[in-house]
Amino acid sequence: MTHPRAKYEFAFTPVQVRALCVLLAAGLPALGASAFGRVWFGGTIPVVEAHVAAAREFLDPNTASDGSLERLPGVGPTRAGAILQYRREKGPGAFRTARDLEKVRGIGPGTVRKIAPHLAIPRGDI
Repeated sequence: MTHPRAKYEFAFTPVQVRALCVLLAAGLPALGASAFGRVWFGGTIPVVEAHVAAAREFLDPNTASDGSLERLPGVGPTRAGAILQYRREKGPGAFRTARDLEKVRGIGPGTVRKIAPHLAIPRGDI
């Protein structure tokens, strides 16, 4: 009579054991490296002050550089260049509200809604 658990038993071949050891030896340090710096079991998350400052930064499209404008959501080099060009054509104070950005070619109401919270000018009726 066989043991009831006998049908669930299995054995590794020596090649499989070596392969498993190699995988574990390679995988455990990688797992440890990926977990490094993470917070486990209710600890605190480290705060990077530069990220906090960038999140609090408000840009004035009347004075911001093209690099600063590119940090706005949905604004890349092309839209930043269009904002600068519009600003050159209309002069200082071209943007009194965020809604005025819709006058720039390539910027519509959807883009204005995304970037308005990051601007240092009134939102307007968006």
